[in-house]
Amino acid sequence: MKISPSTKIAAGFVVLVGGGYLATRVITDRAIMHKQFSEITPGALNIIGIDPGAGYQINIANQVATLVQVQGGFGADSGSDAGATQGAVKGRLPLSDMLKAMQGDTKALGEFISSLNNMKENESWPPIRVVWTAAQLAKALDGDPKAQTQLENDLNMKLDGAPLSQIRFPSIENGIIVQVPVRVNVGIGGGVKELIGEVQQPFKPTFIRTLEQQYEEKPNITKELITGYYMEAAKEVNQGKSPKEDIRSILRHRIDPKNTQQLAVRPEQILKSAKIVVNDSMIEEASYHEYEGASGKLYDLKLQLSDEGRERLWQFSKPRVGFQLLIVSGGVGIAAPKIDHQLMFSELTVTQLPDERLLKDAIKSLHDAKSKQTKQDK
Repeated sequence: MKISPSTKIAAGFVVLVGGGYLATRVITDRAIMHKQFSEITPGALNIIGIDPGAGYQINIANQVATLVQVQGGFGADSGSDAGATQGAVKGRLPLSDMLKAMQGDTKALGEFISSLNNMKENESWPPIRVVWTAAQLAKALDGDPKAQTQLENDLNMKLDGAPLSQIRFPSIENGIIVQVPVRVNVGIGGGVKELIGEVQQPFKPTFIRTLEQQYEEKPNITKELITGYYMEAAKEVNQGKSPKEDIRSILRHRIDPKNTQQLAVRPEQILKSAKIVVNDSMIEEASYHEYEGASGKLYDLKLQLSDEGRERLWQFSKPRVGFQLLIVSGGVGIAAPKIDHQLMFSELTVTQLPDERLLKDAIKSLHDAKSKQTKQDK
């Protein structure tokens, strides 16, 4: 096997006391492929298989899992961006949210959807969240008097784009948060289940955003200053010198299920392509050792698999040479190697890892999970 500077997986065989292991425990290729295994959920330490057909590659660099869209499948080694398409999608992949979503956690699913669509909360979001759900907005947009009045007050604008005669300063500062449901098919417990993740996004009318731009660089911003700019801009609109914005149509578009479902495309691709191959219940022991690499200290992580863990990984890897594995502990990516050959032995070694702290945390989380399980079994 060719060893590159990137992280690779090596398979080694552990000789067990008592002998006869090869004669009594080795399962033929044909037999292993006919074994039936139930689906498993994520644990404290996981080996996850990533299907290259999804068109994404997961790289681990500086303790961060990064999602890269690639041309024609997985064309690059772990830790490298080679093979990524021009203008590739690069961003932090929230592994913790991904694993929780695979367990059916809808709140985590919403966070996962937001991250993959670059809709995560940032410094530009308003200080106070005035949340309007899709159902509430639909009611207001359909003409319910009370709901429409409240929405127009929160926007400080009429839905036809006319400014209100009075100023509500909190509305100018905060606008609203549009919250929409996104339906995603997630593989859970051996089947596919439709889950709904809620996604939020700020909204302010163009009139308000343009108004803010006029005074945001002023040294002393007062309510009187804002009022002056607002009245002048409102006069322009009311006299027909500035166009009105069709806010009703814009918000209808925002909550239209045909549009919101586009947000599910990338998360669904990732969740469908990810499979928990082995979890902590099938990892009997974990350890690591240190050695000097060309540019500093490196570490190899050794995972001792149970019989079931070995068979699951063997079955998964045999027809999937070229697929990617993701080693995750506590929602943190440790390594993202590719399968170079079928992995059929009890001991799995993940080589050339740069961060000792991550390995210590992974081993501790495994031991803690096993200790907890032991107490529950008593």
